[in-house]
Amino acid sequence: MLPKSKWSRGGSKPLMKFPNLEEFITRHRDATIAEFEGEAQRIQEFNDKELRFKAAVITAPSASQPYQSHVLRVDLSAERCSVVQKMEIDTVALNSSWARYTELVVHVPPADAEKLGGYLNPNLGRSSTNPDSLRSDKGASWIYIQLRLQASRVNIDAELRPVRWLVDGVAGQEGNDVLSYLMKFEEPKRTVDLRKSYPQLADLNLIMHTSIRVAMREIIQGFDQDQSKAYKSLNSIPEGVCFIPGGPGAGKTRWALSTALVAQAGVKPCKVLYLVDINSAVDDAADRMQALYNKTGLKNKAIRMLSWPGVDKTLFEENNQKGGIPRATMAADFTEGFLRAESCPRVGMRAPTLHQAACEVFNSPGYQFTYAVQYNRILGELWKIKTSSGHKKNLKADLESLRKTLVPLYFHTICNADFIATTPVVARWVRMIFHPDIVIFNECGHARELTTIMSLAFFRPKAYFFVGDHRQTEPYAEDTGHKYAPQLKMSTLERADANGAAPNQLLVNHRATGCGPYLGNTKSTKCLDGLGWCLGSSSIIGATRASKRRKRPSWSPVHHEVVMGHVKELLRDQKFTQVDGETPGTVMILTPYRAATAKYLEHVTKLNKRMKDRVMVRTIDAAQGQEADVVFFDLVKDHGTTHTDNPKRLCVSLTRARQAELIMLSAGMASSGVNNHTRKIWKLCESGEAGAILHIRPPKANNCMSAAADSTE
Repeated sequence: MLPKSKWSRGGSKPLMKFPNLEEFITRHRDATIAEFEGEAQRIQEFNDKELRFKAAVITAPSASQPYQSHVLRVDLSAERCSVVQKMEIDTVALNSSWARYTELVVHVPPADAEKLGGYLNPNLGRSSTNPDSLRSDKGASWIYIQLRLQASRVNIDAELRPVRWLVDGVAGQEGNDVLSYLMKFEEPKRTVDLRKSYPQLADLNLIMHTSIRVAMREIIQGFDQDQSKAYKSLNSIPEGVCFIPGGPGAGKTRWALSTALVAQAGVKPCKVLYLVDINSAVDDAADRMQALYNKTGLKNKAIRMLSWPGVDKTLFEENNQKGGIPRATMAADFTEGFLRAESCPRVGMRAPTLHQAACEVFNSPGYQFTYAVQYNRILGELWKIKTSSGHKKNLKADLESLRKTLVPLYFHTICNADFIATTPVVARWVRMIFHPDIVIFNECGHARELTTIMSLAFFRPKAYFFVGDHRQTEPYAEDTGHKYAPQLKMSTLERADANGAAPNQLLVNHRATGCGPYLGNTKSTKCLDGLGWCLGSSSIIGATRASKRRKRPSWSPVHHEVVMGHVKELLRDQKFTQVDGETPGTVMILTPYRAATAKYLEHVTKLNKRMKDRVMVRTIDAAQGQEADVVFFDLVKDHGTTHTDNPKRLCVSLTRARQAELIMLSAGMASSGVNNHTRKIWKLCESGEAGAILHIRPPKANNCMSAAADSTE
């Protein structure tokens, strides 16, 4: 295993400017490969132990559901299983009565599928109506399994392939000029006036439709002074790259989406690609854009694309086409997603997924009339699969026939999309189908530079909007001890700001009282030097006693019960509204750990729909860009960790609330020598300078499961 080391001991100082492209590539490539090799070695060491885990089979595939996988409840509570939990195995929500078990979606070889299905425990299923079977593991048919992990090359391949393209000159002269600018941030060779392509950006009167013009004017007039300055700078964008950094609640996402919306409101088509490396943020962005379309009267449609069906990665390199469709698209298997979307259509006003959008196109009269041959072919294949005759005998052949007929439909859906929100890794597969005029890369403050430049290698838009906040988050990278590892934690946005290439800072906080790094328009990158400013007078620390057990799961029953009790009390209170005094207030539950997030999600999903829709549960890393009226921040553990005391991560946690926040913090964590910043929070609240401390005693009957028992009211 590669040795661990701190930056100060093992890593070289990150460069803010690169003398040439070769230095940039060497640093990022070598550090990325070292990180992957370290991860692969840890996985191999785990596999070599051949550990056995106790498991129960609770769902298994059936003939009528060919795509369903096995779901196993596996006991991963032992310390030895920490590697398994870290590797982000495909999991589903925990069942409340099996606290020490994790449900895993398992794909087994066909030869083992029938054998595994013989151990199925239908009475233990998540939809079981027998509560007694869910509260005890008695009567379960237990099996013992081995989990063999495999190091995924998806991310490393996605990051290193653009590097190879840039070295080979695939980006072209224009792409190389942009890249050279990003290396040194020196005088650009050209500036882009986006208003020439979309003149309505400068003069809203050019929007022909009256109601749309009025709606756009209302949006632009709602910009604050910083947002207006950034909007006016669209007439001179260096190399077409516009950096928009800003503080929490400054409206960075709103600015980017609104600007793109105005560009789409004119006569000339404008396609927008929205990139963010968090799937939950992809959902949120697509939904927000769809809401803007609905509000302003634009007939455009946003699509959220969370994945791309696995195909041979070698096809990615090929530009060959068949009938005008790229080979990588021809080989894609959209069948599973289409069948699920067709049986469960979109409900409500949310933006559709790619599969839901394809289904809606398929069912539209325009497609049925214009593409009657394709429509009838798909209809015929669907009929063969849905009818019982021949379903069991020729299912595989029928599904393959359906797959081939669906490709032109999906190609048509993507080509004609106006707005696609997805991750950078998925976006690379649509590079030959969807040609955006504007690329918005949001939350790029915590995106690695190799991820950021994917958009340079794969797309040629008129303008790039790089939006984010490097003062709150940073790119994640394993501390491998490699000399260039620190460079992986440096984002393009942070380098741009340090070199004066990000003049359009959004610093007006529309959410709360303000955060230290942004008061007085400071550009300090020392996020928590003024930690007290992150805490409003409405901040409260719920203090609990430290446990004698230092090693415990990443979930606190005491904290959980207190938080869920307050959440339900707030949601019942009719006086709990947003700042407008009319709309019902919203709640966010924030934790550093996925295990705690899963437990909260499990109980939140049991609330009635009216209450459930007002609650958001997030890990810290997935909370960037999110906000709520009241935030419950559960630090979970009772001893200090460097993970929870990370200053940028804490800054994210303390700037999500619009009105008030409750921080669940153990006294043991506050006194830990590891937690310097957490201790500052405690002292500021203890002195009354910012917030207050409320001591919480563990309930006599420590059973947080009962706290959620009445959640279906």
